[in-house]
Amino acid sequence: MLLRSRLVAAEDLARASVPEGMQELTVALEPERAVGGTLGAGDTVGVVLSFEPFERDKSQGGGKTPNMSHLTFHKVVVTSVQFDPNESTPSLGGDGDDEEEDVERAPSNRLLVTLALTSPQVEQAVFAAEFGHIWLTAEPADADESGTRIVTLGEVYGSAAVAGAQP
Repeated sequence: MLLRSRLVAAEDLARASVPEGMQELTVALEPERAVGGTLGAGDTVGVVLSFEPFERDKSQGGGKTPNMSHLTFHKVVVTSVQFDPNESTPSLGGDGDDEEEDVERAPSNRLLVTLALTSPQVEQAVFAAEFGHIWLTAEPADADESGTRIVTLGEVYGSAAVAGAQP
């Protein structure tokens, strides 16, 4: 179904080039999963893949996997972001007379975020979109990528989390 809300004027369409050897994949995300909807073409993001428990088959020992999240991809280029700029959102500022009281409005509908990914990354992102969740972080070129790991509930509240805590 073609929706008028998904159409934009050609002059409003911003796109970043796709790095050589990459392909584009579009994921639909709620604004809170995409840095509040503030992303734009040319930005770089970290991609967090998050999963609820899966039932393992007998060849894997049976039982369930733990809930888990991991900042899996780093410095991924956003090639396009689409949302309906005319959507109605509640006013978050004052009565409109005082510009200092106005708060930037975030989109309330899903965003279509297009990412430049390698083939293996596409497979992982599609799996997460189908069976888990995807979160994006604003990740500039100088962002520190060290210390990431697969995080489970035990990692969040267990001894590993306490040992890594900063004073």
